[in-house]
Amino acid sequence: MINVAHVWKRYRNVNALSDFNLEIPRGSIFGLIGPNGAGKTTLIRILAALLPASSGPVWIDNQEVSKSPAIIQRKIGYMPDFFGVYP
Repeated sequence: MINVAHVWKRYRNVNALSDFNLEIPRGSIFGLIGPNGAGKTTLIRILAALLPASSGPVWIDNQEVSKSPAIIQRKIGYMPDFFGVYP
C-alpha cells in the first residue's frame, strides 16, 4: 500500500505539491497522469526516497519513506528519462 497524507513540496516560492493526498491499495494498478508542471515527477521522487517532502508523511508498505529510505529504495525500481541533480 502507498499512502500519502497532506504532503507539500516547496521549491523556493513555488509549491510543486500542495496538501497532496493519495492512497493506492496493495495489488492495484495506478496511472499517474497530468500536465507538465503538475508535480508528477516530484511525487515519484518523494516516493522513491530521492527527494524529501517539505512536510507530510509518505508511507509504503507500512514504512515511512523519510525514516526508512534504504528499505524503501530496495523495494522500488525507478528509471527516469533524465537523471540529474537540481539545486
